[in-house]
Amino acid sequence: MVVMDPFRCLILDDEPAGHQVLAHHIAGHKELEIIAHCHLAEEARSFLERGHIDILFLDIAMPKETGLELLASLERTPTTVIVSAYPEFALHAFDLGVRDYLVKPVSPERFKQAMDNVRGIVESTKQKQLSRPPSVLSFSTGFERKLINPRHVIAVESNGNFSELHMSSGKTLVSESLKAITKRLGPLGFVRVHKSWLVNVGEVDTMRTRVLVSSNGLEIPIGRAYKSVLHAFYHKHHV
Repeated sequence: MVVMDPFRCLILDDEPAGHQVLAHHIAGHKELEIIAHCHLAEEARSFLERGHIDILFLDIAMPKETGLELLASLERTPTTVIVSAYPEFALHAFDLGVRDYLVKPVSPERFKQAMDNVRGIVESTKQKQLSRPPSVLSFSTGFERKLINPRHVIAVESNGNFSELHMSSGKTLVSESLKAITKRLGPLGFVRVHKSWLVNVGEVDTMRTRVLVSSNGLEIPIGRAYKSVLHAFYHKHHV
């Protein structure tokens, strides 16, 4: 049985109260995770165009650009649930491919019904995504989430309950254990080479007896217990 990551949600509403109500409803569904709160369409566009979001909770009446104008402008959209005080836009919204239309104020029962309606669609989409490497992954830094291309990660170093992502552009401390990150990056060509290190095999420049040297000169220790796994993986992908 494949265990999927939580459904990544973006709330786009120009009113703080709208965010608060949806966040309260989402908190009652463990399969949902809020990735971002946006108050203007332009703020959300980069998330949506790069495909980081599974479910978009979208208000319609917003300054500068309405929610429906945003949808119409996007080449690809996530599963979208409209949350609006204006029921008269429902027909236009469904023409644009939205999956449900919630009219404010939204009750817990109606929110649950909407999630039941879209769950299968999101699961199917995520299942297809598992068959191809993601262009970016979301990592929590404690105060925010950073979107990072896994191909840019050279190695990951354990730091207690945290981990340090080593990249050519610098280091980023994220609030995930090395064990958790190994589960996410293992299928993408990363191998555990030490109790405290995970390495992107594609970035290994030199393999010595006890140390790996990465493409940017980073030296990564090789743990005795991990040597056989490392050699088998490395030769399988480089011979």
